[in-house]
Amino acid sequence: LPVLQALADATGETAHLSLLEGGSLRSLARAYSAAHTTRVTLEDVSILPFHATASGLAVLAFQDEATRAAVLAAPLPRLTPQTETDPTTLRQWLEAVRRTGIAGGTGGFDAEVESLAVPLFDALGRCSGGLAVAAMASRMTPAQQALIRAELIRAGRAITTLWGGTPPAAVLLAWQAAD
Repeated sequence: LPVLQALADATGETAHLSLLEGGSLRSLARAYSAAHTTRVTLEDVSILPFHATASGLAVLAFQDEATRAAVLAAPLPRLTPQTETDPTTLRQWLEAVRRTGIAGGTGGFDAEVESLAVPLFDALGRCSGGLAVAAMASRMTPAQQALIRAELIRAGRAITTLWGGTPPAAVLLAWQAAD
């Protein structure tokens, strides 16, 4: 929680951590910044859709191909007009996440929200969760996106280390390139 709160404070936005559990991505913890009165809020133990959230994309990108195929073959509900439901496009997005180590999305789950997320890795090197910052889309300037990316990478490394994990070499390289 201290890492999550520091992330919220550094970015001025909502930070949240999700955990892969039984084939679902569950919102486990969140921290709010006092910087704005209007902010993104999350429900207790929300299940986050893989295809419609930055957290979901960050985690799904680092699952095995069978898991990705099963998620993309299932019905992908359109939650907002911006929700992407085309499996081919989503596969392209997942490939980009694997290259960069960071996922982003605007309006896929909530039309007014933009978020960025990084995968979190456990002691066995598996992607077992995600760390995200969610903000009102109207506040997401290029400078704010750059700040959030840098802080997410820092916090993602810290939480992965606290879990006893190590990100794959390709993710570490991508994160270093983003610094």
